[in-house]
Amino acid sequence: MTNSSSPILVLASKSPRRIEIIENAWPNSFAIQPSGYKEDSPDKNESVQAYTARIALEKVKSIYIDKYPNKFCVSADTAVSVDGNILLKPSSKIEAIKMLSKLRNRDHIVSTSVSINILAIEDPIVVSTITRVNFRNYSDEEINNYVATGTVFDKSGGYAIQDKKFQPARKIDGCYLNVVGLPICALKQQIDKISSDFAKSIKLLSCGDC
Repeated sequence: MTNSSSPILVLASKSPRRIEIIENAWPNSFAIQPSGYKEDSPDKNESVQAYTARIALEKVKSIYIDKYPNKFCVSADTAVSVDGNILLKPSSKIEAIKMLSKLRNRDHIVSTSVSINILAIEDPIVVSTITRVNFRNYSDEEINNYVATGTVFDKSGGYAIQDKKFQPARKIDGCYLNVVGLPICALKQQIDKISSDFAKSIKLLSCGDC
């Protein structure tokens, strides 16, 4: 799937939320190449930032960048952490209910790591963003009704921060889009830095050849 005959960015994800964020940032200038990497469970004592960074890196490495010369290959991974425990996507209604009950009326952390790769750099770059989220004191009935929608199973922690009906968050400290699944400011900053550094290196080489 390609949104442009000459994309500047290749997104290693089929997440509707990440696609929408990318579309708003780079309209008609990206391609979608879902990663073939199968996410595994966190290692023992692995922090949420370390986990999302590791998974994002593996995702972007699964994209054959030679197929996309001079294009930025981008992947991302998001996970929720509460009490030092990493919450991924719930595999059942019971697990989703437990997650939402555990997150109720308290703070938790959301980590999204973004990995960027392009032929112009030696190794992929990984940057992680942390957002602290405080949930309201929703009822058991609200949890059950939300889980019954079936939308909880493809979301870390079992929730979508942007859900207009459930509206779980009482306060967000940090980047909102990081909780949605892609901190676009951090991504843009890294792409701009890579582009700038690459342009400087070309200029230096040209001056040296004069």
